[in-house]
Amino acid sequence: MPPAEGLDAEFRRMFVADRWHVEIIAAIDLDEVVQSTEGLSCAEMDEIKKLLVLRFLDAGRWDWQAAWSMYQTGHEAGKPTQRIGFNSPLSRSRHGVDSRVAANRA
Repeated sequence: MPPAEGLDAEFRRMFVADRWHVEIIAAIDLDEVVQSTEGLSCAEMDEIKKLLVLRFLDAGRWDWQAAWSMYQTGHEAGKPTQRIGFNSPLSRSRHGVDSRVAANRA
């Protein structure tokens, strides 16, 4: 596998063709995806795929431009634009104590 800091164009094209659902591939311009994602890792490309799916669930259509814009906005801000799951902004234990601080045992 190529280094994590960036994948070459051929690898990005193969990654999308092999790992993304055929319905997504049929609806997007693969050349544009390969060009736009220069320098991204597999994890970053998977993040874009997730954003494509979320956009599809919201709008009912595959929208590469919207997903790419959401990725860029979130990436530039240094944090995701949407949260999925049950994670909270702060890491806390069940007792409400920050998990980085050891609880006092008396």
